[in-house]
Amino acid sequence: MPKGGWVRRYCDLYTPLSEAPAEAHLATSLAVLSAAIGWRAYIRWGESSEPCNLFVMLEGGSATAKKTTTARTGSGLVRHAMKGLPSDADPCLQVRSISHTSRRGLIELVGTADEAKAKAWDVSPPPGLLLDWDEFGAILGRPGDVKGSDYLGQIRATLMELYGGRHGGIQTGELKFRASRCAVSVLATMTRQELEQRVSTGLLRGGFLGRFVMIPHPGRRAYLAGPPAWTSR
Repeated sequence: MPKGGWVRRYCDLYTPLSEAPAEAHLATSLAVLSAAIGWRAYIRWGESSEPCNLFVMLEGGSATAKKTTTARTGSGLVRHAMKGLPSDADPCLQVRSISHTSRRGLIELVGTADEAKAKAWDVSPPPGLLLDWDEFGAILGRPGDVKGSDYLGQIRATLMELYGGRHGGIQTGELKFRASRCAVSVLATMTRQELEQRVSTGLLRGGFLGRFVMIPHPGRRAYLAGPPAWTSR
């Protein structure tokens, strides 16, 4: 836990107001912050560059760990931060709450059919996107299951693309989403039982789950007797 700064203030604010432990709020704050930074900071590997984004997975017991509530706190903050923008302005930070999608759905979320805008994102930072992904276990599939493996594999492959800061584009009917840079951070939730059931050797060896920072937390550290008093601050 940082001794100071924005992440520490976030955790100090929300930990007393929820039943989730501080490490869950720490993970959420890092996902939010990485989405806000996106391509505004990047790491160069030889001739390649990757944006400052994180894929975070909150792992804990169903109902007791308050994973979804904790994630919604972070995504709600992003939504409030973008309120008040002019209707014709492009938000520099966005959030999407999803539980299932496809390769096409992901590209449509992060890309644009505007050719000029896609080209501009290759030279200036594209908007940051936080994917608030509840019940992420469904994307991993069940070890040994063949049904739907190609569909799930395409989603995982697309997420691997997005992690590197680019997407390959897609043709959807008359609309063409040109390949371009993107800044995507994932804030996912998953139960320990699903993790044990669904994680296969292939997902580990293939590097997919190596893209995620997994934050396990056992559950409630404190119970709130009543709803906290929220202020505008």
